[in-house]
Amino acid sequence: MQKMDYNHQIKALFEQNSYELISTIPWKPLNIARISLFTEDRPEAPKGKTQAILVNILFTPIEIVNITRFYLGKRPFLNFSTRPDFYMNRLKKRLPNSHALITLFSLCEPVSQEHFRSLFGDAVITMLLQANFIRIADGNLIPEVRIHLFKDHLFVESTENRSILDASYKLAAATEHGLPSLPQKKRLLDIGTGTGFHAILFADNFEQAVALDIDSDALENTAQNCQINNKENVVCVQSDMYANTDGQFDLIMANPPPLFVPDGYRDNSEYGLFYDGGDFGIELARRIMSGYDEYLSDQGIAVIGLISSVVDGKDLALDFIRSTFDETKYRIEATIVSDVIESEFSSFYRSRGISNRPRMIITFHKGQSGGLQVRKLGAVKSTLFWCQRKLAQLFARQQ
Repeated sequence: MQKMDYNHQIKALFEQNSYELISTIPWKPLNIARISLFTEDRPEAPKGKTQAILVNILFTPIEIVNITRFYLGKRPFLNFSTRPDFYMNRLKKRLPNSHALITLFSLCEPVSQEHFRSLFGDAVITMLLQANFIRIADGNLIPEVRIHLFKDHLFVESTENRSILDASYKLAAATEHGLPSLPQKKRLLDIGTGTGFHAILFADNFEQAVALDIDSDALENTAQNCQINNKENVVCVQSDMYANTDGQFDLIMANPPPLFVPDGYRDNSEYGLFYDGGDFGIELARRIMSGYDEYLSDQGIAVIGLISSVVDGKDLALDFIRSTFDETKYRIEATIVSDVIESEFSSFYRSRGISNRPRMIITFHKGQSGGLQVRKLGAVKSTLFWCQRKLAQLFARQQ
């Protein structure tokens, strides 16, 4: 990816249209549409009438709650990674400028140069070209980056990779909750930084933020986002886990790849380096957690997001934590936030004895006692996610 000269007018352009979109949400279509607002692991939109009714019954309450939270400012984003055509057509009619921006920089699909010019003018196209956000081919604007807005920050990433996902926001929320309890805020470590999302978000709270990744392209992307967001205390380090780090950190954050996929998928770019978490999906998470004793400061906090696997009734991630960490030296809070559906791997999971794949955010408070405490899903959410998982497995068998 080329180095980009960032122009603040571009950020203002996206913020303006983001707020305009919030104030004019078409509520009725969203209530029945398959839009990924709560989890990206939703079953594909069914074609059969009966199946469509079941999907709407299961997901409408979740959609309404999350749209409402977004509208009230308690949820920082809407995810437009998937959408039904009728929703996008309605958005195109009501908010053509927002539709064009979402299509180009969220869905990463071409937009007609003439159509974009009619909405924004030549000056904006020139700015986007100078920033290397787009290129022009066959009369269309082709996106070179994906754009994310989070509060007063703007992040760009390659169109070939998605590292800022729903789990990234959940990890950020958990970290924000734990910050006030930190006695000192000298150093932050963001493992597997990707676009630098977490390091940049919390850089102002620390003297130094270390953004660590094994991938040099990811670190180049992080450096660009540091420039965009004016963060001068973020240090980019290429390293496999803790290999090229020294000293201790007051906050360690990590959102490692969570998927567990068959061997044949591991060379596939869609499921490879960026998403494959190793054996049972928690191999990388185990390696990260194993370093907390050495690299986390005495009163430090570590926050990690992962997707575990339940085998024979035992949660492998939680069992690892119980057997590894001294309950007199750590207070650990594990919050189960959802149940993950990867329907195309259902038969593979069954062959490995996996009955469930819970997504969780885990916070380690070093220097405190109490051991592991697990906050499980409530009865209503548990029922919804159980139905969601069974429905996804049904669709997978029918394909």
